[in-house]
Order: sequence, then structure tokens, then C-alpha cells
Amino acid sequence: MRCEDRRGHVNSLTFYLLFKRLFHVPNEAGKDRRAQVNMAIGEVVIDPNRCRGCGYCVKFCPRGCIAIPGDKLSAEGYTLAVFSRPENCNACGACGWLCPHFALEVYKYIDAKPAAAGGVK
Repeated sequence: MRCEDRRGHVNSLTFYLLFKRLFHVPNEAGKDRRAQVNMAIGEVVIDPNRCRGCGYCVKFCPRGCIAIPGDKLSAEGYTLAVFSRPENCNACGACGWLCPHFALEVYKYIDAKPAAAGGVK
């Protein structure tokens, strides 16, 4: 498998495989793990004035938190990305790194309170 094109740039498939390996998406049983352990909760803010609907954030989000539904348009007529699944976001920042238009801001929130009874403290 060739990872680079003729100009020496790494192709998008290599990025996709790299991020899928680094940021493993948990299965359905791992969803309530966030309630047991103090895990980071992420928030992605998408600037509609900068978003061009290129889809890099959607393609490279390892947890599938961002989508382009097609019903929201910017003033210039571009389809806008939407932060659609905030419960899965851990603020890894992959979407913000790969946005060529700097339209995404990623915020990480860490709950400092101990988890509920029965959880890890």
C-alpha cells in the first residue's frame, strides 16, 4: 500500500487509518463508562462564516460526532457541518487539526467531581 502520492503528500486513506487506530471508538457497552470514570467531555463549535462544507471534519472524526446533513447553508451557499453527537465527543481535536478553513474550535471539559457511587474515584 502506497502512503504518499507523487508529490510526497500523505493521502487521506492513511490519515483515516491512523486516526481510527489512535482514537478507538468504543462499542455500545462502553457508552456508560463515562459515568463511571472522569472522562473528558468535548464540545465543537463550528463557525458558519468560515465553514465551506468540505467534509474533512466528518471524515476524520474518530467518534463520528460531526455530520453534514445538508439542511443548513451558509450565507455563501455552502452546506454547513453540524456537531450532531456531543455525547460521543472526547475533545481529541482531530476535526480542528484537519479543517483547512479553521472553522472549528474544540473545547475540552473535565468533570472534577468524583463519579457516582460504585464508580472509580
